[in-house]
Amino acid sequence: MSTRLKTIRNWFLALCMVPICDIQANPIQKKTVSEKHASVSITGTIVERDVHAFLDKLEAMKIDSITNLVETINSTNGIALRKAGGQKVQLEGMGVQKTAVSNPDGFFRFENLPPGRYTMCAVKPDMPTGVRGVCRTATARTEITLFSGTKDIWLQLRNDQITMKGRVVDEQGKGLPYASVLIWPEGAETSEFERRTVTDNEGRYEINDVVPADWLKVAWYLTDEKSLHVPGAFVVSVNKHGYAYPKESLVVALVTDEQLEPARRMNIIANGILSRTMGKDLSERKELSFPKSEGNVIFVPDIVLKKTE
Repeated sequence: MSTRLKTIRNWFLALCMVPICDIQANPIQKKTVSEKHASVSITGTIVERDVHAFLDKLEAMKIDSITNLVETINSTNGIALRKAGGQKVQLEGMGVQKTAVSNPDGFFRFENLPPGRYTMCAVKPDMPTGVRGVCRTATARTEITLFSGTKDIWLQLRNDQITMKGRVVDEQGKGLPYASVLIWPEGAETSEFERRTVTDNEGRYEINDVVPADWLKVAWYLTDEKSLHVPGAFVVSVNKHGYAYPKESLVVALVTDEQLEPARRMNIIANGILSRTMGKDLSERKELSFPKSEGNVIFVPDIVLKKTE
């Protein structure tokens, strides 16, 4: 690989390291009060993703180099996110139920709460997805434990979470009931991210609200011929008494059309800059394949178990 192409590769890799769609509750201790204080407060900001609005902005800027493209993305705090005003936030816990509405800057506040554990959620119907013309209900949810002072959080409305569907079958293709299905992000070192379910009478299973691949990392993966790490890869493991899975596990890439469309738009923008400035582009890898999907549902290939003696 020439020095010039290595530089392009490093620039684009830096671009893909920007965290864009995995913002979680981020507690910030704003003020400390005495443990004897009778109440606590929770403040926060609701944000929502609008990937196409962000890409429209990048296209309109007529950026003249890959370096400036990366700098533009890096300088945008919370890329592809915007503050969501007028959204209802519900809080429940410690015998308390309260509702607040975010102001135009997405800000909300709950005061005079007894110390303890709370669940907070927000819902927004008909929020645009990563595919033009497609909308879906967006949700944000988090749990907070607070014994003193005030806690600041982000609530990110997400409508891109994946539903994984599949079947566990025997060697004759018959569904196996009551098989345990466990998934976790590839490379995860703790059980915090594990999700599990049990197959029904026909061997079918469904796991909802799984965080998908980052579309910027998908953009890089589409063009990096040497990249072996599939974005959003989840390991699927199955356990059924009297049966064994011939393989240790199955790895599924949580990449749908809703991630591919903005990823490819990002590559078109980058290629336009490269073509104007260097007469080169980053072509998409031809051998790539992703699991069958429809909307935000990914259909995992049948997992075939072999009966043990």
